[in-house]
Amino acid sequence: MAGTELTARFEFQLPFLPSGDYSISPAIAEGTQEAHIQHHWLHDAMIVRVHAASACMGLIGVPMKRVSLRQAADRKS
Repeated sequence: MAGTELTARFEFQLPFLPSGDYSISPAIAEGTQEAHIQHHWLHDAMIVRVHAASACMGLIGVPMKRVSLRQAADRKS
């Protein structure tokens, strides 16, 4: 519903990454991978700097631990 405030929380363990800077850009979309509408996109919301790592190349995946979504309590004016 328009005007409804939602809070999303994502928990995951980052894979081993080669040294460097990485950014996380969360987005909210509706639809499928092939046909969707972007409702909101936050470009470079978080920057992660890896200083030393044992990974030498490539990424395999990010295993999700938990994803949750909750609606904020109604605010009366």
